[in-house]
Amino acid sequence: MQKDSIEEKENENESEGMSFSDSDIFGILFVVAAVDGIYLGFYKKNM
Repeated sequence: MQKDSIEEKENENESEGMSFSDSDIFGILFVVAAVDGIYLGFYKKNM
């Protein structure tokens, strides 16, 4: 019985693949926006 539950958990993890949770997406967008803001700040400073 324990083997079945372990196998089910492994199958659930494999079926997810490269799916991102909402917090992962928010974090990536936050980092991209921060880097973009820093880049624009330096770009405007050099103009």
